[in-house]
Amino acid sequence: MRKLFLSLLFSASFALSNAQSPADSVVVDSVNIATDTSLLMGDMMLDETPPFLPERMIFTQRWIYGEKGLLRATGLVPLTLANREKEMKVRRAMLVTHQLVGYGTIAAMLGTAATGILLYNNYIDKPLHEGFVVATNAGYIAGAALALLAPPPLLSYSGGKWSSIDWHKMFAVMHITGMITTNILSGPAAKEKGNWKLAHGIAGGFTALTFTAGFVSIKF
Repeated sequence: MRKLFLSLLFSASFALSNAQSPADSVVVDSVNIATDTSLLMGDMMLDETPPFLPERMIFTQRWIYGEKGLLRATGLVPLTLANREKEMKVRRAMLVTHQLVGYGTIAAMLGTAATGILLYNNYIDKPLHEGFVVATNAGYIAGAALALLAPPPLLSYSGGKWSSIDWHKMFAVMHITGMITTNILSGPAAKEKGNWKLAHGIAGGFTALTFTAGFVSIKF
């Protein structure tokens, strides 16, 4: 289970560091859908090939929604303007759910941190802490899956300035690294070897802090 979790985290880290973040602002998406549609319709009226897909997509979006992706190759969802508009509604729903799951994950992280401190000082038994750990990992994986599997936006946006999305991506890479490190250190920490417990706690605190910062950054 731990190996599967770490594999998912490595995949998410690669995606976030090499492509456009799937967790774009829901507000930005909703505002730009009408504008994107108008631009696409204008291209069609000029007999030009409309750009139904953005130039940059993460690997999961390209595999599923790309021009030669699974949905297009099988003919289940042809690449048309009407279908892309439907995908925008799915995208919005998935990103809203991604945010809600994130709030739950933050709560689970705080519970993990609190019970970890209590466990470190022998005030509670290990099962309570492990329960919060499971909840944190489950929420984290669910949130990552929603972001990675959401349809891509209609068009790529690049204003040339550092935006809240850029902050969100930066913190995402940081908390993914923290989650990987925390889970790797959990084994040695459980065996109480040297300062492994302290290192495990620091990594967990770093992860919780950067994960929360990522959610705060997307609001401004």
